[in-house]
Amino acid sequence: MKQIRLILLFLIFPLLLFAQQNTMEYNQMRYEHFSKMKTTGTILIVGGVALNAVGIPMYIKGLKGSSDTSYFDDLGKAMGGIVFMALGDVALGGGITLVAIGNSKAKQYKDLMQIQNEKKQLSLHSTAQGLTLRLTF
Repeated sequence: MKQIRLILLFLIFPLLLFAQQNTMEYNQMRYEHFSKMKTTGTILIVGGVALNAVGIPMYIKGLKGSSDTSYFDDLGKAMGGIVFMALGDVALGGGITLVAIGNSKAKQYKDLMQIQNEKKQLSLHSTAQGLTLRLTF
C-alpha cells in the first residue's frame, strides 16, 4: 500500500507542477486575447455598418426598378441588397457581442494583473531618519 501511494505521488506531483503556470503570464496572455477580441468586434461592427449602407440603397433601387432595365436585373439588385443587409446584420451582431465580452473580460484580467503587481512589492523609501526598505504584500 505504501508503494502504491509513493508511485502515485511520483506520478501526480510532476503533473501538478507542470499544470501550474505563472499566473502573471497567464493573466497577461488572457488580457491580450480579450483585447484582440475587442479589436475584432470593432472591425466587425464597422464592416456590418458598411454592408448595411451598401445593401439598403441597393434593395430600394431594386424594388423601384427602372424602365431601361429588365425585371430580372431589378430582382437581382433587390436580392443582392437583401444578402448585403443580412451579412451586415450578422457582422453587426457578432461585433457587438465580441466587443461586450472582450471589454468586460479584458477589464477583469487587467484588474487581476494590477492586484498581483500590488501584492508583492519591495521598495526603497526615504524618510527623515534615512532610507528604509519597505515590503508590501
